[in-house]
Amino acid sequence: MEFRCKQFALNHSASTMKVGTDSILLASFLNEFFKEEHAAKIHSVLDVGTGCGIIALCCAQIFRQADILGIDTDKNSVDESNDNFRNSPWKERLSAKQISFQDLASEEGENFDLIVSNPPYFTNSLLSADERKNSARHNHSLPTEAFVLSGEKLSSPASHIAVILPCKESMDLEKKFSACGLFPVYSVLIYPKPYSEAIRVVIIFSKQGKFSKRQSFFIRNQDNTYSSEYKTLTDKFLL
Repeated sequence: MEFRCKQFALNHSASTMKVGTDSILLASFLNEFFKEEHAAKIHSVLDVGTGCGIIALCCAQIFRQADILGIDTDKNSVDESNDNFRNSPWKERLSAKQISFQDLASEEGENFDLIVSNPPYFTNSLLSADERKNSARHNHSLPTEAFVLSGEKLSSPASHIAVILPCKESMDLEKKFSACGLFPVYSVLIYPKPYSEAIRVVIIFSKQGKFSKRQSFFIRNQDNTYSSEYKTLTDKFLL
């Protein structure tokens, strides 16, 4: 296996989206937000753009009673994530399917208690020659409007939707979700180190109430070593 966590390992050489800091942070903040009693209420999770399956695997560790479905439009990513799922301690509760978020939303089916995503956000002006990477990282395949409409359709009044995005893109998503009655209940501004600009925002949305307070989080200290808060936050997963 190429990447090892405390309770599972996985390959990520064939997927368009590898294991990265964004995915680990999103999963770790989910663990922070959903304490034991709340995590037990999550019975179904959808991971949009699952890639190698890292977020889905972390969710299987956090939500011990949940069935987790990872979706991706890239066949190699789906094949690799399914292999990783089969080799995990939670293979009975994990599966991956090659389908777009929009197509899944158009199918008949039940809503998910939790929808998670490290969604594509680059614009067409930054397209590369690699079409697989373009689909995974650029929002032409999953525009913000389509993400919002699909998320709203696949969620219930009690559901949560969690994402990690750059600050500018997160503001656009927050505005569009608010128009659908989904509001931030948890929000964290992520900084690479002190005295730097925020590079990401983790936001958890819900139809149940509003919470506009933004917390701040620093990945590294000024000397570039990992901060104690980063080590504590990610301790559930990282070796």
